[in-house]
Amino acid sequence: MLVFCIYLCAFSTLTTFITRWSLGADGPLELLSHSSLIYSGTTYIIVGEVQNKGTLPLNKVKLNATLYDSNNQVVDTATGTTSLGLIMPNRTTPFIIYWNIREELPQVEYYHLTWTYEETEVIKPEGLVIVWTRFDPPTVRGEIFNEGNETATFIVVVATFYDENKIVIGASADFLQAVEAGDSNPFQIDFPFTGNVDLVDRLEYTIIAAESRQYIFRVIPGNQNSNNDPNMLFIIMVILLVSIVAIISSALILWKRKNPRRRRKSRISRKTNPLSTRKRSAFQMHMLAFIKITSL
Repeated sequence: MLVFCIYLCAFSTLTTFITRWSLGADGPLELLSHSSLIYSGTTYIIVGEVQNKGTLPLNKVKLNATLYDSNNQVVDTATGTTSLGLIMPNRTTPFIIYWNIREELPQVEYYHLTWTYEETEVIKPEGLVIVWTRFDPPTVRGEIFNEGNETATFIVVVATFYDENKIVIGASADFLQAVEAGDSNPFQIDFPFTGNVDLVDRLEYTIIAAESRQYIFRVIPGNQNSNNDPNMLFIIMVILLVSIVAIISSALILWKRKNPRRRRKSRISRKTNPLSTRKRSAFQMHMLAFIKITSL
């Protein structure tokens, strides 16, 4: 059994992170990151994410937490499941475990995680696409598109929330009834612990995943953890266009200031042209007079 000791500070009276944890399990399912907290003084919460490192899809994933007090005595046990039911190879999903605090039980000092799963050969096709997302902490909004051939039903859109150290500090989901083939639907997911200002301030980015009864989501690089709201992209394009016009205008002004001789010559030519015109007119008059005299 591998035991890790982590010393974290409390963030507020609403949320307090626990100081120690341990884990143990082998196989294709790997625990990537996790953290624990006491929320509102009534609920002990463990949140994290796992990844399928194997070659087969995994389902029926269940995480078991054994809670210990400061004397290394078992306080209680709690169980949770992953947010996505089917975990394809090399993909991740968050999980949350809740445990209601009871006054008659000792305070939880640390926990031990184990997990169970089933390997399956059932593979859902990729039919869901996250078109765009916009993360304005503590809320992420976006749009999901059904590029499959049939209606997607019982859709769950999952957001995993991270801090700057890439540690999972929250996870939540939005549930959609159905999206027709070739159609899209907006979603909105709020950070689950908005009551804690310090924890909200730690939010750095989020990653979106989704699945339905018929499909899993297709990963488009950059769409799951970036702000690519089409309205914001339009504003950026307008700003870029205005900037280009301003740069070109500034360059023309500088070019004219650096080339005064060319402007002076053009002024001189405009002044001399009328004189040359008058000279040619006088010459023509003398020639006409000469022709009249010789014709007599």
